[in-house]
Amino acid sequence: MASNKVSFEDDQLLVEPVGIDKVLGFENCLKIPLHHVVDASLDNGEDNQFVWRKLGYGGINKKVGTFSSKGQDYFYNFDRSKAAIVISLQNEKFSRLVLDVDEPNQVITDINAKVAELTQ
Repeated sequence: MASNKVSFEDDQLLVEPVGIDKVLGFENCLKIPLHHVVDASLDNGEDNQFVWRKLGYGGINKKVGTFSSKGQDYFYNFDRSKAAIVISLQNEKFSRLVLDVDEPNQVITDINAKVAELTQ
């Protein structure tokens, strides 16, 4: 089971951590206006190497919460054993969300399609 549920409501992207991750990450539900979403892609791991935990849990195989690197804050909620996605944001508290989700390729396609609709 994935650590997050991703859905859309009106003009917002909703990211809901599942189970204990709500507590560990100190976030019940992230609501991001779609016009603040830049794009979504598969995580290549480069943003996960050297980060400082600000609030949350950072274990060997799991990261959940607010992390910082190069002056930017990220929200992580992923298990290293699963494929993760990266959602790039602008004008938000977090510059990126790094998440594991069910069907990551479909979620990426859905997010990028919603963002493309806004630019047409």
